[in-house]
Amino acid sequence: DRDVTGVQTCALPISEDELVAIMRPFYRVDQSRQASTGGFGIGLAIADRVVRLHEGEITARNSPDGGLTVEMSIPLKGHSN
Repeated sequence: DRDVTGVQTCALPISEDELVAIMRPFYRVDQSRQASTGGFGIGLAIADRVVRLHEGEITARNSPDGGLTVEMSIPLKGHSN
């Protein structure tokens, strides 16, 4: 059994190469943005690390209706139905 959670944003679609790169610390799709206008670029890196430490998976993909979807899947240890 796994717990699956997804988040969809209204962000513009990003290239396939950047779907992997956005999980790196301090990576920003728009390099012209400053911390004062859009964060530090560490949120997805932290989420990636936490999910992987729990033997889970995290993926990002462009949504068909626009925006970006990030999905996290974590095993439910010790859970019985």
